[in-house]
Amino acid sequence: MIFRKSFILCLVALALLFPVRSFSQKGDAGTKNQSAKVKKCDTLYYYGVDLSHVRVTDGSKTDRSLNYSTVYPPAWIGYVEKELPPYKYVQPKLKNRVFYYVAEDVQKNTLKVVPSFIISEDYSFPADTVNKAVKSYSLSRHTGIGLVIIAENFNKNHESSSSWVTFFDIKTREVLWTVKVSGKCSHMGYTAHWGSGIVSGFKKFVSSVY
Repeated sequence: MIFRKSFILCLVALALLFPVRSFSQKGDAGTKNQSAKVKKCDTLYYYGVDLSHVRVTDGSKTDRSLNYSTVYPPAWIGYVEKELPPYKYVQPKLKNRVFYYVAEDVQKNTLKVVPSFIISEDYSFPADTVNKAVKSYSLSRHTGIGLVIIAENFNKNHESSSSWVTFFDIKTREVLWTVKVSGKCSHMGYTAHWGSGIVSGFKKFVSSVY
């Protein structure tokens, strides 16, 4: 009798453990499937750079933050657009047969960079901030897969720019795949210096991750 009760208890325990293990494996596979789904998609909507969350770690220029906040975000957008031409570089590298560059939807946010965006300390934000950023976009398209580069930190101490290369479902605003990248900055001038880090980071993503 004792053996029978023990046997039944073991069966119950195994039954309870099985769904948890199955769920865990399914979750891991789901993450891989999302990146695979992105790589196989025929049509991609590219929204360019979102600079609305960026902070520049450059203690010597904090007093210029207000003036720079209106001048440099548009200049960085223009630089990245020139160095990563959407139809001549981004589309061929990502291998999408149908590709649209629709930057105006997201770049409205970029122009709202906080006036105090130049700070003295190092800065970063979690993936949850990426999720919130994507959900905040007011987009003219309603379906498909979108791509946006969300700038995080331009860091004078490390001479690098970090950003999140982010693919998302336009309809649900679910982030399908996001990768944090960093690129070295070595150019002269505030526009090219920090912009070159975004360009370098994206090229690193294309060559080593995508």
